[in-house]
Amino acid sequence: MADINALSTLLAQDVTTANRIREEVRQEIQQFNNSILDHVAKHSGAGSYLSQFHNMLARIDRYGIRSATYNHVHRGLTFFTRPEINFSPMNLRMSRIFSMLDTLDPQTIQFMIRFLLDSKSARSPEYHNFVAASPWIDNDSPFITPLTNCLESLSGFPQSVIETYTSEPGLFSEDITMPIGSDRNYKSFDLSATFNDIQGGVIAALCQYWAMYTDMVNRGEMVQHTSDINEQIMGFTTSIYRFLLDPSQQYIVQWCCVKGCFPLLRSSGTIFDVNSGESFVEAAKKFNVTFKCNIMGNENDPIILKEFNMLVERFCPEIASENRIKLGTDPGDNYLGLPYIRPTQYGPKLEFYAKPGEDQDTYVEQRKQAEERISRIYGVYQQTQNTSVVNATPSQDFVYV
Repeated sequence: MADINALSTLLAQDVTTANRIREEVRQEIQQFNNSILDHVAKHSGAGSYLSQFHNMLARIDRYGIRSATYNHVHRGLTFFTRPEINFSPMNLRMSRIFSMLDTLDPQTIQFMIRFLLDSKSARSPEYHNFVAASPWIDNDSPFITPLTNCLESLSGFPQSVIETYTSEPGLFSEDITMPIGSDRNYKSFDLSATFNDIQGGVIAALCQYWAMYTDMVNRGEMVQHTSDINEQIMGFTTSIYRFLLDPSQQYIVQWCCVKGCFPLLRSSGTIFDVNSGESFVEAAKKFNVTFKCNIMGNENDPIILKEFNMLVERFCPEIASENRIKLGTDPGDNYLGLPYIRPTQYGPKLEFYAKPGEDQDTYVEQRKQAEERISRIYGVYQQTQNTSVVNATPSQDFVYV
């Protein structure tokens, strides 16, 4: 009992010593708990609890326990880059359907579709102010944001296959097979994308104009931008960036980029099919688009991450500067900012940066203003009540005792 009293006196006299003692005790307890877990795991056949990855990578698992954590990968994000479709007034007036996009009203969806797909005109001095006034377009973003948000599935990515050559059989029908290389995913292929459309059919309309423009350009009814013609570029193509993330949804674990993509097929006819069992047309809620893709190349190529940042910087030069605010993983930061990749010791990290004031939460300020307004209203009411009581005359029916 005397020892406890002495220790209490020591703790009361020296706070620094008390904190040090608490930390030492905490470390001792933590070390003891770890030793228990390590002992239990080791004698259950799982190896050391504190070195599971070391055991799996460097030691032989004789009993097939496989104690290491499975590779959990989040589905991540998919970005479709904005094409350079020529939606100039001259081109739009070549067709009755396209003429509906010939508007400079930034409040309309037609305006959004026009300049979301015509990224070159959207950044030109002639239309820049109009696009900046539109609430439907972030002109600092190089991506078709509606496609990213409404994408349900994307399938058809090619697999790398090593081609082989088998020699002619010998005297005893023996032969030998040797590798002769691969196409390194430089062959064209199809990707099947499924989108969940939003009210009004915005995604379907966007894909319809995109596919129709591709058709009319190749038939000579429309023309591309002059620079694309001179440089022999298919300005109607998009690049699809695919990023797989870790469970925290912050670090990129695998990535690829498919280039030279354009829509081939949109299931537009099925929306007009009649089914008595449907009150609402299911084909209008969800539809499939086939993209013809030219090149994928090698996945997990670090140059893809560099090209992604270069693309973002071309549309938003200040993305990596102090003029942008780095966002966290708070749910309130959703739908804010632009993506940018930073190299870290844990791998490439997908971060988002917002404009100053874009992440501002006005709840506290609005609550304070509401309280002040309510207080003023209540004060006026109290003043009115007090005045009414003072000016009131006694009723003749009252009997005072």
